[in-house]
Amino acid sequence: MTIPKIILNEQHNLLPQQKEVLDKAYPKGYEFLKVPEDGWTIEKMDMVMKNLSGTIIFVSPIPYMIKSLSMDAAMNSVAYSVFQDYPHCPTGDTTVHTVRIMCNDQRIKKEINGKIISVLAPTGWFLA
Repeated sequence: MTIPKIILNEQHNLLPQQKEVLDKAYPKGYEFLKVPEDGWTIEKMDMVMKNLSGTIIFVSPIPYMIKSLSMDAAMNSVAYSVFQDYPHCPTGDTTVHTVRIMCNDQRIKKEINGKIISVLAPTGWFLA
């Protein structure tokens, strides 16, 4: 079993409740994959994704990777199910991984220079 990978921009830190959620869900630990401040090129993201397996948790959103890894997980899950039903079929690459996202649907309204903005709340975090 692989250790879950937390994808987090190197400029970001986990909020206390985010850490609590992760510690509760993964008491045996997890490791961070830090995204550089300037991000990754598509080529670099593809290379990084080739080396990922197991549970991948996005705290910092990277849409291209979320889409690609989620599609891969869905396709491999279907393939794995088919190969379980038909063991005589060649299995190919049926590594099943899980993509999760740290979410919060709560917002706090703040006024800055007369303008109302919404910011994420420090509580209300969950893993989807």
